Amino acid sequence: MAKKKYIQNIKMTIQKIFVVILWLIALIFFILGTFNIIFANKVLPNIYFGTKPLSGLTKEQLSNEIETQIKFLSAEPILIKIENKNLVLNPIDIDFTLNKEDFINEIYGFGRNNRLIETINSQLRLIVKSQRFPHKSYYSKEKLNKFIENNFTEFLIESQNASFALTNGKLEIVPEKIGRTINKDILISEIEKQLISQKRTPVVLITEIQEPKVYTSGLIQAQKTVEKYLSSDLELISKNEKFVINKDIIFSWLHFYASRVQVVNGKGYVLNVSPSSEEIITYLESMAKQIDQEAVNARLAVSNGKATVFQPSHDGYVLDKEKTASDIIVSLEEPNPRKVEMTIRIKKADISDDNIGKLGINELV
Repeated sequence: MAKKKYIQNIKMTIQKIFVVILWLIALIFFILGTFNIIFANKVLPNIYFGTKPLSGLTKEQLSNEIETQIKFLSAEPILIKIENKNLVLNPIDIDFTLNKEDFINEIYGFGRNNRLIETINSQLRLIVKSQRFPHKSYYSKEKLNKFIENNFTEFLIESQNASFALTNGKLEIVPEKIGRTINKDILISEIEKQLISQKRTPVVLITEIQEPKVYTSGLIQAQKTVEKYLSSDLELISKNEKFVINKDIIFSWLHFYASRVQVVNGKGYVLNVSPSSEEIITYLESMAKQIDQEAVNARLAVSNGKATVFQPSHDGYVLDKEKTASDIIVSLEEPNPRKVEMTIRIKKADISDDNIGKLGINELV
């Protein structure tokens, strides 16, 4: 008996829920129906252009209102404040523009789609959430970036790690530089908001300090390493050539970078230094122009079936820059004297004196 009563209660509850759902559906359709009756040939409720309500406007009224708003937005300057500096951005300077006809059609047509499901969905959204136009600003990103570049350079200063310089053969410490910057993405985002806002408020920017990774306290070990690399000149030797590499060139090969080791009694990280194989290879490329030689094929001129002119072949030479750079790095780690024999590869001629007979010529004159 109790079980039967329990089942009946469940059925009654389901019936009540079903009735409530039907009433809710009926209410929604009643509201949407009212929308479409009251706002026939008018902009639907809860639609704005910026902060300006457009609900209930006819298409002609909407056209006039949009034109007024576009003129205002295009003419009203945007004020940007940063520290003690005030900057003015005129929308026309970045080609700000809004197409009136596009907005009229988009705003007037919102909630009136060709598909019933989309129409219902759009109108239901209007009940709980307003729709604001335009959704985005239309301007030249290139010109806005140029405006930022021209006016915010003093606030875009890269930090610099403490390092070294070689002046007149003397190693000097170059102190770190504190940088500062602004969040460019936030600046652009705020400008975009102001471009489509009827109530223009100043864009306030805060500069951010940009700390270097390496301070002078992180140079102690690196200084000893650099002095070791610069302790003497370096000789590059080949069969017929000898090149003396002085300290200035060796210093230009060094790569300085922040390690992951923090300074114990100081700020920042320890500076690491090592010879750069890329820089050394770049230097060797200019040297290779004096060393490299193309192989020459054996050549002869044939007249009346006989060879009348004969040019002997000779091999070419190519500086192996990668191998030589590797040997230089090893040498820089060693004490004096520093001498590196350059690795030069022989490039054989395609047609040598030995295989010229294969051309079918057996007599040389």
